[in-house]
Amino acid sequence: MDGRSSPIRVRSGARRGALLYGLAAALLSVLLRGRGTHARFLQALSIQVAVVLVNVVTGLLVARLLGPEGRGSLAAIVFWPQFLASLALAGLPYSVIFHLRATPAARREIFTAGLALAAGLGCLGMLAGAVIVPVAMSHGHPPAVVAFAQLGVAFTIVNLLAMLLKSSLCALDRQGLANRFGFADPVLYLVLLLFAAALVPLTPQIAAACLFGGAVVTLCVVLYGLRAGRPSGLGGLRRWLGPISGYALRAAPGGLLTNLSYHLDRLILIALITPRELGLYAIAFSLSRLMEVVKTTVASVGMAAMAGRTPAEAKALHDRVLRFVLYAVLGIVAGGWALGGPAITLVYGPDFAAANGFFRVLVVEAALACLGQVVAQLYFSLGRPSQVSIAQAVSFVVSLLAMLLLVPGLGALGVAIGLTLGTLLRLCMLVAGVRLVLGMGLPRLVPEPGEFGLFWRNLTRA
Repeated sequence: MDGRSSPIRVRSGARRGALLYGLAAALLSVLLRGRGTHARFLQALSIQVAVVLVNVVTGLLVARLLGPEGRGSLAAIVFWPQFLASLALAGLPYSVIFHLRATPAARREIFTAGLALAAGLGCLGMLAGAVIVPVAMSHGHPPAVVAFAQLGVAFTIVNLLAMLLKSSLCALDRQGLANRFGFADPVLYLVLLLFAAALVPLTPQIAAACLFGGAVVTLCVVLYGLRAGRPSGLGGLRRWLGPISGYALRAAPGGLLTNLSYHLDRLILIALITPRELGLYAIAFSLSRLMEVVKTTVASVGMAAMAGRTPAEAKALHDRVLRFVLYAVLGIVAGGWALGGPAITLVYGPDFAAANGFFRVLVVEAALACLGQVVAQLYFSLGRPSQVSIAQAVSFVVSLLAMLLLVPGLGALGVAIGLTLGTLLRLCMLVAGVRLVLGMGLPRLVPEPGEFGLFWRNLTRA
């Protein structure tokens, strides 16, 4: 009997092995050569996962070498160019993507006009930062750290151009370059950090300089990779400055408030708490932003795929993406709550154990923000950015009031709770607006029959 059953087991095992090999080969083919929206989404997602892994290693290295107080000082230094760039950028990425997809024949002129506007906005951001930073960091931060942070605002324009490039490359059908850009930036930072730590004792200023230097190099390489799309003449620039500026201005309140809300917690904490507590919060915040894997992928691929489609097609794609993101974030939140505390203590050391309380609240907020990002893409792709602006304005006011009420008693935990309340309200308003404003049905949360099969067929399509 054993002799008769053994060949059957062998054939069954061989079939399973062949099936797994076939699936792995198909998935690898999608990651390397796949085309279409689904393949681009998976390619961007895989790059974001790789970026997260690199950032985890970098965060561990910095936390171990600098400790909670040094980690807080580093967070304060690098915060300002990121914050100022995001505020200056406002609605410009949405405008550039919308026009790139709507008018493919004028991509070179549109992209050039977008870069010109970004450069001008970056200069304004640098000037504002030179005035704001020494005032905002006057509480508890060493003078040397404050002085370096004030110099670091010059990096605002680099951050701003990089943000615009990362959000626009998919609309230019340069997803491969976007993926390399997104991966090279953190990898180069880690390499420079390791090199610096091997030569000299690491300080917050040296760590920040490694970050700034690596970003400059990768930005220059990407711009060189786009050299075939050389800048257009002044005529094309003047033609598109008006339309791009007009859309950007309409999207600016939402973009401005979205970015301000994203940074509001650290803006308040830098001004009100000690560097040590800021370091604990920074660790919790960075771990909770593992959810950015999903959010960044949606932002880079989602709108570029929805824009230019009919409203019905855009809505169908939105609903499928929303379901995918919902299941993904539910799994991440469950894993974070179960494993976050032990992981923080094991990886960063007992000095950072208190960060788990912040992390549990922030990972929920990150999940809500991911879902809100998906719904907002539908409004932007249909040319209705003002509705997102309204929802974000209400969310911002609620978050700010909640933070101001809770911080005196709860400290950094109060900031995390206030941020979560505002994000939840924004999501609810955007979802309700799908029916009330756009006149469309609410998305189904249960997968439709055959949806996963359709996803796989679209994914593996050459």
